[in-house]
Amino acid sequence: MKPQVRFELDRQAGMPLSHVYAKFLSNDHAVFEASLGRERYAGIMYQAGYKSARYWCEKDARLHRLSGRAVFDHFLAHLSESVWGRFSLVEIDAEARAAEIRLDHSPFVLAQGETCAAKHCHLFCGWFAGATDWLAGQPVAEAGENAVRTCQNHQCGARGHDHCLFRVRAELPTA
Repeated sequence: MKPQVRFELDRQAGMPLSHVYAKFLSNDHAVFEASLGRERYAGIMYQAGYKSARYWCEKDARLHRLSGRAVFDHFLAHLSESVWGRFSLVEIDAEARAAEIRLDHSPFVLAQGETCAAKHCHLFCGWFAGATDWLAGQPVAEAGENAVRTCQNHQCGARGHDHCLFRVRAELPTA
């Protein structure tokens, strides 16, 4: 099925992207975040994204007869085919439930540029934590306390970096 929205090709990014659509996504998230507060909104999005990513990995593994790292790679490739940006795996250690994911051409960064006051890319954190936990082989029913609970937008393109970088860890490092 072809999308009903007409996308222009961003030749530099090499992917379909509409700045209008990017602004639409960014504005929606900004309004919800302002209404609920950053911490509450981020928590809701984390939980929803975590659950959705685990479900997606499980179903797509069965559908495409994939396993292990191939499922994680397929998950990022699938996300990259959408208007969410281009995702690439920098590194992963499934046993330690740790990963680094790079995001180029985030619609949030493109919509708000360097003047971005709120890093909306935190929306992706639950997705990456859920997919990492799935890869670690942790059954959904047993995820509970042992689930990956941390994914941080370690580096943000809206803060002047050339890309966003997310770090998934089983625990936050103590300062």
